[in-house]
Amino acid sequence: MAWDGRVAELKTAQKGGRIGTAFSPNFLMTVVMTLTTGWTAANPFGASLDPGGAKRPATLRQNLADAVKLISSAKTGANG
Repeated sequence: MAWDGRVAELKTAQKGGRIGTAFSPNFLMTVVMTLTTGWTAANPFGASLDPGGAKRPATLRQNLADAVKLISSAKTGANG
């Protein structure tokens, strides 16, 4: 699978304590890809909710980076 290397990197980062363990590496990869493609032509869901988002790429990038940082740093999940 194309993403196996990235998922392996996430697993290594979790084992090394560099990112949180609340979510599995596979789930983290799915969430990150979903977040980052939300404003693309292939998936215009983000654009339909925030039509001006793509006009502010720096803000959009920062928001995405902040969201990924929060999600990936979580130490416990909703059930933990």
